[in-house]
Amino acid sequence: MGKYMSDITLESSVSTRTHRRPSRNLTPYLLITPVVIILTVLLAYPLVIGLYTSMTNLRVGRWDAAQFIGILNYSRILTSSDFWHAIQVTALFGAMCIAVEMPLGLALALLLNREMKGIGVYRAICLIPIMVPNVVSALMWRSMMDPQGVLNAVLGPFGFTKFTWLGSPNTVLFALLLIDIWMMTPQVIIIQLGALQGIPAEIYEAATVD
Repeated sequence: MGKYMSDITLESSVSTRTHRRPSRNLTPYLLITPVVIILTVLLAYPLVIGLYTSMTNLRVGRWDAAQFIGILNYSRILTSSDFWHAIQVTALFGAMCIAVEMPLGLALALLLNREMKGIGVYRAICLIPIMVPNVVSALMWRSMMDPQGVLNAVLGPFGFTKFTWLGSPNTVLFALLLIDIWMMTPQVIIIQLGALQGIPAEIYEAATVD
């Protein structure tokens, strides 16, 4: 009799858990549903509006005169030499940034990973560009790269002429590369330094012995 009652109790508990499981599984989805709906509205609506606007002849100041023209804008831009030149310049700039920032960030991370006196101060100095807002950085570098700015004043005694850093096609790419290196290399340092500090000390000891 006792065994029979225990079997009934076990079956009822299993049945109860079976009935409760679907609601328990739906709870996380119900909790994130409002966020998903909000993000969908915030992301999908601008995407749809932007896609539709790109297929019209909308002009600034003539919001009510826009007419649907299909993919004419896309065909124009894909046959434009300026567009493909911009793609080439962007690809070149990206390749230059990666080629400089990744090795430089790794080298600095290796230096900052050493145990030395004042290492915390050195790490804080390398991370200063991250703490400076992008707007402040842009204004600072624009002032420094002015023909009458700090960079030309520093290079002048060495025999360099005054560069129009941001106003000449011969120097603007390298000027932007310098700015990007200053702003983005600290992020590479953080990632590389975190990876280096995650390596167990035993591996370094084994490598030293080998």
